[in-house]
Amino acid sequence: MDTDVEKVRPTFGKSETLDGKKRDSLLEKMRLGLRKSETLLNNLIQPLLNLNKPQETQPVKSTQKITGPAAVLVGTGSRSYWDFDFLMDNNQVNPGSRKNLLVANKVKWGRDLATLSAGFVSWILYAYSAEGVQIKNPVGLAVKRLNENAYAGAHGGFDKLAQLTPYALRALFDADLAGAEVGDSLEAHIYQSTFSELKKPYKQELYGRLFGFTDN
Repeated sequence: MDTDVEKVRPTFGKSETLDGKKRDSLLEKMRLGLRKSETLLNNLIQPLLNLNKPQETQPVKSTQKITGPAAVLVGTGSRSYWDFDFLMDNNQVNPGSRKNLLVANKVKWGRDLATLSAGFVSWILYAYSAEGVQIKNPVGLAVKRLNENAYAGAHGGFDKLAQLTPYALRALFDADLAGAEVGDSLEAHIYQSTFSELKKPYKQELYGRLFGFTDN
């Protein structure tokens, strides 16, 4: 009897071992299948999650460096009013100078933002005129004068042109650069008398400072 039992025990042990191997193999297959399912599910879900996430884009600069007289100029910015942030970005005014300019404009001189923006345009126009022919840094001049002077603009015809909307002033430049008549308005006469002798490359550079420019 004992001998029969002993004969049976090894068989039981082998069966248990075989069953254990089969079970382990089956579990491993199930694990692998589960991992594949999770990977597939994640791949399906990920695009849906990305739809809800705002796209991250590199900030785009408002201006690019002018490389020469052949640069083709393209306006960007608002056409109905002078946008202070656009003017600062377009002319690469550093954050510190921009902050000081805003503080001086509001606290020291009590001007509104529209007056500050038009004043900046006025000084840029002045710097490219015959009166400002010796000025090597138009933006530096504009920032300095706006910080120091209670009156924002460069006076006279420069202020008159700066008080036009960007759309209206740009139309004068566009007509002039295209070789067409600029018109018969007071502002057109001021523009003509002020910038008719300005060489085209500098006229294009001025255009770029006011309305945006590109190398293309």
